[in-house]
Amino acid sequence: MAGLLLALALAGCTPDASTGPSSLPTVPAGSLFTTLHEASTMTGVVTQPMNPANVAGWSYYTTTVTFGTDAAGPLSPNSFGRMTYPKGFAGGRAPGTTSSTSFSGRGYKEIYVRAGVRLSSNFYGHPSATNKFLHFWSYGPQANRVFLSFEGVGTGALNLQVRCQGSPDDSKCGHLKANTGSSAAIARGKWNVIEVRLRVNTMGQSNGIVEVWVNGIRTHYYTNIRLDVGGWGIVSWSPTWGGVGSTVPAAQTMDLEDLKVSGKP
Repeated sequence: MAGLLLALALAGCTPDASTGPSSLPTVPAGSLFTTLHEASTMTGVVTQPMNPANVAGWSYYTTTVTFGTDAAGPLSPNSFGRMTYPKGFAGGRAPGTTSSTSFSGRGYKEIYVRAGVRLSSNFYGHPSATNKFLHFWSYGPQANRVFLSFEGVGTGALNLQVRCQGSPDDSKCGHLKANTGSSAAIARGKWNVIEVRLRVNTMGQSNGIVEVWVNGIRTHYYTNIRLDVGGWGIVSWSPTWGGVGSTVPAAQTMDLEDLKVSGKP
């Protein structure tokens, strides 16, 4: 994995209060999702149906991912991958890692990522409130700087945030919360569909874009992100619990379904 490390640096990441949510479709609970917000100009990188067979453009780095099927899954095909946090699992680690292979050679400045995710009904949030989901890696410079987190403690509410780490200005973009007036709540025990669009900025300018939809509704829209990176290179599912310290009180799981990545220069 070390050879695949890529970086993302965010700065000046304050909400764009002048821009409200666009008129977007509401998808009824239980419906099968299609790709609602992927631009027609995007080129596919990989669609990972989360089954035991590796697909081109994807790698399983650990053997801790198990697989199942669920006809009620929101995306098709309905196979899913599962990572399990056993009772006593220590904070600051992930039960496994699976990732796209590097697509940095394509020179993509913008990516779209979509996946279904389901947390077990007893999912217990780390005391730090950090419960990582997907990581987005860049090229030039090389370091992991941006991830999605289901923020929440214990059995309390969980809300999706986009977070940066080690950026030039973590005080502004360390916790990008929902800013469109719509909820980014993540329900336990049921499928949630997450869509993310990330656009790098013009070097030195705060004009990068972070846009997120939860279950078909736009929840995050920031247009003043400063990334100062060359572009995008890897998407990784490495769901670290925490934060450091503490242990999982009972076995819990995170399921991932049909992860799709596309991009454009």
